[in-house]
Amino acid sequence: MGLGAAPMFGAVTQWFEGYDPDRFFDEVVERVDGPAGVRLRPHYQRLARAMERLDLDEVNRAERARTAAFKSQGITFTVYDDDTEGGIERTFPMDLVPRVIPADEWEHLERGLVQRVTALNRFLEDLYVGGGEIIEDRIVPRWLVTSSDGFTHEALGIPVPNGARCLVAGIDVIRDDEGTYRVLEDNLRCPSGVSYVIENRAALTRVMPQLFAGERVRPVDQYGRMLLRALQR
Repeated sequence: MGLGAAPMFGAVTQWFEGYDPDRFFDEVVERVDGPAGVRLRPHYQRLARAMERLDLDEVNRAERARTAAFKSQGITFTVYDDDTEGGIERTFPMDLVPRVIPADEWEHLERGLVQRVTALNRFLEDLYVGGGEIIEDRIVPRWLVTSSDGFTHEALGIPVPNGARCLVAGIDVIRDDEGTYRVLEDNLRCPSGVSYVIENRAALTRVMPQLFAGERVRPVDQYGRMLLRALQR
């Protein structure tokens, strides 16, 4: 959605005038019959009303405050190219319009992710201390396991508490053209991207607190404590 001229964004109905999501899934709007063609999804209604009350100067101030905070905290990444020696440091991009996932949708997603990480842990447990039944049953070929860079021969026969070999998992989730969640890949080494989740939330609540008013948003700042407990166990 584009930023309109000051002082207002304009009515929500004008944001998507003439907009056609075509064949892909849109997080914010859904197709409907009638002249409008699309309408806001219910869980974006409150956010849209909050944004309607913002003027362009407020948004610009919030954007500058976000960038300054990220720079001062070192929340940056380096872009490399052939013409730049040492690369160019840039602040990590963060959209001031948050993505909204309703509670029932998140619960479904969370159950699936827990199930997935549990399966990955049991797969590794079988390989290292379970006799490799998944190989013996010819579900996974032996060569695929033994040729993997991540396979650690020295860990064979060594159990771990609770069978938890993956204490942290970064699961990349996308949507298909029907809006169904799909897993793109599993990152089980050291998914540092969680730090951006925490800092993005902290920054957005500081520079755009009005977008959270009246919403029951699940926290993310407990992550550090949860990781510590998992490591201690």
